[in-house]
Amino acid sequence: MEKIKAMRQAVKHVDHILLENLPTWIREGRTEKQLFDQLCDAVSAGGKYGLSFDPIVAFGAGGAEPHHEPTNTALEAGDSILIDCGAIADGWCSDCTRMFSLGMPHKRFLKKFSHLLSVHMRTLERFQAGAECSKLDNQVRADLGKDAQFFIHTLGHGVGKEVHIAPRIGKDSLETLQPGDSVTCEPGLYFPGEFGIRIEDQLVIQETGAPEILTTTSRELAIIDAWGKVTYRA
Repeated sequence: MEKIKAMRQAVKHVDHILLENLPTWIREGRTEKQLFDQLCDAVSAGGKYGLSFDPIVAFGAGGAEPHHEPTNTALEAGDSILIDCGAIADGWCSDCTRMFSLGMPHKRFLKKFSHLLSVHMRTLERFQAGAECSKLDNQVRADLGKDAQFFIHTLGHGVGKEVHIAPRIGKDSLETLQPGDSVTCEPGLYFPGEFGIRIEDQLVIQETGAPEILTTTSRELAIIDAWGKVTYRA
């Protein structure tokens, strides 16, 4: 299917940026706006790709706003970094969110990140043809337990020629997943004044069984030191 082929290419392009380029840009004193500009330039690749949407670049407490817009906030050691971006290849969109930090973040962040990642991994297997979108969202909230109150948006959405299309994967949705649907799975936790965490994958629903997961960049927290070396931690 040409749609899925194009989406794979768009996802692969972003995966490469997140894996190879982004760690070299993360330095103490760099602002959200500076990182945003670099990310936009890399995603567009001189016009070869479009941008699915304006990327989200959020440091520390800025990440607690799901649709944070970049500011002149400067990166400090220990800050978490939320990056949400996507490319357009041959008219088809991609969407991915990954978490980074400059040096080791505090213990509370690590605890919440590990909890969200474990919930995310269990959730991916449930994205199968015939699954009710409302049940998928509600199951995640049950898995999050007492942290569910900090999950303040829907679990996911369809992706196509636009980055947000049906189906809407929310607790009030009446839709079910269909074979061939490309959708996101993006549980998040947002703690006002502290930090936000979102892990987002793009999937393709199969005729039977588990989905094809298009995004391949590690979901683990990418901890970046002062020399740009990356250590991944769940």
